[in-house]
Amino acid sequence: MNVKRDIVGMLMLLCIVIFSTFSTASFASEWEFVRQDNGIKVYRRSMENSDLLSFKGVGVVDAPIDVLLSVILDTRRTDEWTTNLKEAKVVKWVNYPTVFIQYDHIVTPWPLSDRLFVSQIKIDVNQKTYETRVTYSHTDYPMANKGRIRGELDGSYYILRPIDGGDKTLVIGVAVADPKGDVPTWLVNFYQRNWPLELIESLREQVAKPNINLLPRVKKLYQGFRVAKR
Repeated sequence: MNVKRDIVGMLMLLCIVIFSTFSTASFASEWEFVRQDNGIKVYRRSMENSDLLSFKGVGVVDAPIDVLLSVILDTRRTDEWTTNLKEAKVVKWVNYPTVFIQYDHIVTPWPLSDRLFVSQIKIDVNQKTYETRVTYSHTDYPMANKGRIRGELDGSYYILRPIDGGDKTLVIGVAVADPKGDVPTWLVNFYQRNWPLELIESLREQVAKPNINLLPRVKKLYQGFRVAKR
């Protein structure tokens, strides 16, 4: 077992399930540039009243925005591009197709306990530019823990912006994750620093697969996108 790889995968999922018109998190500093690799820029900043760091990734994915959002939202296939995902599912629709509650179970290597995340996800689409925000907020929606530790994603979000005539998408991903429990803060920060690179590179690989289909709910959100793209 590759423990380092498993922990990286776990923390990726902690941040992904990895994006608001607002964020409930409070930050103590501005974004600080960390590195650039494979066309992906990584930033970090500190948070008020917490030793956890927030990380941001900016990069381009070679796929139209509706294809990319379908990949992000398709819980049946999230395990194809996210390590250690045991189960992901929509447990409640609050307002179809833009607001829902999602459950995610992440398997972690010994001696860590498995994590579960229950997040309310909200999708906002600008119908003129098709820029999209996908926001993850913590919710107390009841779910059986079954010995797992319930972490929190609160203030994490994606911004997806069509570029190059709609053929590609600029991705901005911000992670504000707290796995709770027995994971030391320094360990979360250490491995989470690679999250932006892992995220965008995984999305690039997934959208390149030949069998990616548009989700019906994504088609509904982007009804005029394909016409405007011509």
